[in-house]
Amino acid sequence: AFGNRDASAASSQGVLAAIPPAPEPLTAVSRRLRDAYVSSGRDARPTAATVGRGLGRVLAGLRSESATEVRRRMEAAEEWDLLFGEWYNLLEAAADPLEAFASYRRTVLAEFPRYEKVGLPGAVSSLLRHLSEERRPAFALECLRNGDIARLPEELAGRCIASANLAVALDPEDKTGQEAAKLVSEAARSRKVKLQPDRPLLRGVWAAARAKATLAELRLQETRDAVTALSEAEHTLFAQGFLAPALERGSNKMDHQQALAATAGGRPALLAKPYLDFFKAKRKLAWPESLHAALRFWLAFDGREEGNLSELEPTGRRGLLLALEKLSAAELAGIDRKLRQARIDRRATERWQEIQKILEKRRRNPWGRLLRVFGRS
Repeated sequence: AFGNRDASAASSQGVLAAIPPAPEPLTAVSRRLRDAYVSSGRDARPTAATVGRGLGRVLAGLRSESATEVRRRMEAAEEWDLLFGEWYNLLEAAADPLEAFASYRRTVLAEFPRYEKVGLPGAVSSLLRHLSEERRPAFALECLRNGDIARLPEELAGRCIASANLAVALDPEDKTGQEAAKLVSEAARSRKVKLQPDRPLLRGVWAAARAKATLAELRLQETRDAVTALSEAEHTLFAQGFLAPALERGSNKMDHQQALAATAGGRPALLAKPYLDFFKAKRKLAWPESLHAALRFWLAFDGREEGNLSELEPTGRRGLLLALEKLSAAELAGIDRKLRQARIDRRATERWQEIQKILEKRRRNPWGRLLRVFGRS
């Protein structure tokens, strides 16, 4: 009859249901059943939990006062595993595991503080395993919000924090993510948990970029480490919101390269669209320092720069031509003087001359003139 856990629980329930529904015999028989199974060679802890499942089914049919008294006797005898079996039974039978946990917390954990110290970590751990991926982050975040995280052992706390991290919205426009980011970052710092990816960090630097923070405040090296752990979809979302304002902070070719490499995180192909949007953006100045930084970077580019950005070179060249052909002849002459004063090397000079030839050819094309008119509108 006791070939598996469910059969053992059902058999235990059958035995317990056959005795008087009073606290003393239910407590005594539960312990004797457990001892009998253990003496036959079974492991004590899983056996006690299995008997506890059967006891839990019986307790569900008792008056609350009687069920509470059974639990009180179990707590006094420190029969933690028998008590915990009731939670397993509730969890496995629940239509909504979160509602089952809330009920168990009110009726059992809150009523028996000695048992709660032992039972809470087990209940949280089993519930995390039982919940779907979609529901797990919200529950883990609630554990941080109500302080449960402080009562969890290190490994479980780490799992809980990692799951709650998934509840942090990257986009700072999503205001619901602000509290979550603070809770997760504080818990991770307190428990020395490394977030993979560090979603509070990414949310924070995205907000900082939009608020026109300095490039140093965007923590580019940490940003680069964090985006590598994002899914491709979320990485794309982050790049669309972060890249252009980060590049606008750049004033030289090194700044430009670092902002690109940090946002790419080893997947530069994901930056193609937001990078082209950076060149197309309307600005108060026709040729700000951020665009000049992009020009200097690609003129000097040799493919050995940190960040493996070769895949972005066609996009960079295309974007530069789009931005440059909107300029007047006098504005282009000003860029030429600036490059000569910087004493760019031979290869960069040749590339600049090539760009000037392409621009001149486009200027002679009537369609090019039309595009420049619309580009300035």
